[in-house]
Amino acid sequence: MAEKKSFSILLLYGGIAALVMILFTLGTYWAGPEPFVGRVAYLKFVLIIALAIVAGIAAKKQAGFLGFKPALRVCFGTIVIGMAVQTLFAWVLLNFIDTHFKSQTMPFVIAQAERTYRNFNFSEEDIARMVADVKAGDPFSFGSMLAGLARIYIVLFLVSLLLAAAVGQKKRV
Repeated sequence: MAEKKSFSILLLYGGIAALVMILFTLGTYWAGPEPFVGRVAYLKFVLIIALAIVAGIAAKKQAGFLGFKPALRVCFGTIVIGMAVQTLFAWVLLNFIDTHFKSQTMPFVIAQAERTYRNFNFSEEDIARMVADVKAGDPFSFGSMLAGLARIYIVLFLVSLLLAAAVGQKKRV
C-alpha cells in the first residue's frame, strides 16, 4: 500500500505569507513614502490574517480533524513567519538598499505619530515631547523594528486564538 505523503501546511503557508508580505512591502515602497508608513500599510494585517485562516482550513482538510492547539500552531505560525520576513525585508530595504527612501519617510512617520497622539487626546506638551523623541530616534533601526514586531506578535497572537477557536474542533465525547 502506498502511503500518502503529507507536507507541512505551516511551512507551505508560512512561505506563501512571506512571499505575500514581501510583495506587499514592495508595492507600498513603489507607491511612495506615505503609503509605505501610512494607513495603506495596515492592510498587511488583513492579508496575514486571511492567510492564517486559509492555512488553518488547509491543515484541517489535510488532517481530517484539527484540535485547538494544532490550529493555533498553524495559524500563529503562519503569522509569525510572514511578519518576521516582512520586518526583515523592510529593514534591509530601508537600511541597505534605499537609505534615501528611509529619509523621505521620516516626515510621514512624524506626522502619523502626531496624529496618533492627538487622537488619544494627549496634551500639546506631551505631543511635542513625544514627537521630539520620534525625531531623535530611528524608527527603522533593527532594534526599533524588532520591538515593533514583538508588539505586533502580542496582538496577532490574540487574533490567532480566535482563529484557532474558529478553525479547530472539539473532541467529540
